[in-house]
Amino acid sequence: MGARGRGVMIILTCLWSAAGFSQNFHRLDSIFLVPVSRLAGSGALPVACRLVQEMDYSLTGSGMVWVNRQHDRNAVELSLLQHARFQSQFDLVRNLKIVHCYVSDLGVEYFFDSISRFRPDENSLESRIEICLSGKWNVTLFSRLSTRLSNDYVYQASVSGTRCKVLSTSFLTPLTWTFSAGLGWTLPRYLTLGLGLSSAKLTYVRNRAVYDQLQVPVFCGVPKTKSHIFEYGVSMHLVVDHDFTGVIHWNCDLLLFKNYQKPVDLVMTSLVGIRFNRFLKANLRTHLSYDTDLSRKLQMDNMISAGFCFSL
Repeated sequence: MGARGRGVMIILTCLWSAAGFSQNFHRLDSIFLVPVSRLAGSGALPVACRLVQEMDYSLTGSGMVWVNRQHDRNAVELSLLQHARFQSQFDLVRNLKIVHCYVSDLGVEYFFDSISRFRPDENSLESRIEICLSGKWNVTLFSRLSTRLSNDYVYQASVSGTRCKVLSTSFLTPLTWTFSAGLGWTLPRYLTLGLGLSSAKLTYVRNRAVYDQLQVPVFCGVPKTKSHIFEYGVSMHLVVDHDFTGVIHWNCDLLLFKNYQKPVDLVMTSLVGIRFNRFLKANLRTHLSYDTDLSRKLQMDNMISAGFCFSL
């Protein structure tokens, strides 16, 4: 056996004889505990890692009421929606936490006073890195990307009085990216609060045809002469996630961004879920948004849905 082979055998022997190695598998997570007492001169140095992955999927029928919407100001609709959510969380020795969460919604809408139409997808990718300082305080790096991958149209009255289909959003039109660095405070199993002391917001418009279709010089704050705008400011991000009696689950996500020269932008999504059994669930969803680039009024939509769902 050559020198390289002997070296490999020595390394494998040391790893095999290290005491206290254990690995536990659970349905939703994995925990690794590696005390390297023999490699350290004195005492044990436990290295604990935890990886939690969750996936939720639901297919529901719902009714929705729109108030002060940018297009079709007030409307009532029925819809068939699918909702998918995947979250991955990695913890290291309780000092570092990395969370990624992807959410996608897609469906079909029926308006009582007009038409049926395909509801385009809404996608968001959220990433958060938390470095523990002491107790419940931590340094937080936050990022959220939100966009649509398919086209969306609105129906408007033409000069002749007929209804025509007009492009309102498209692939990466718009793309909104909010990211920040600051301090965070966590109350386990209840809420997470992040204060973005240094924040920025990027808005990008890929499809230039949307300006001519809507006949507007500015779309989502981006002038027709530019492809994007970049804003600096401060932000606040609040996430409430809690189970009540194991049957009712409440999740609330609030994001505030304040440009130094503009009013505050608000996006809030509140979801209350009531689980009847393993595969049947009812949801009450409220979405609030305020952005002066879109409307001077607070926009709100409420949705009640019930249908099939499962979690992994």
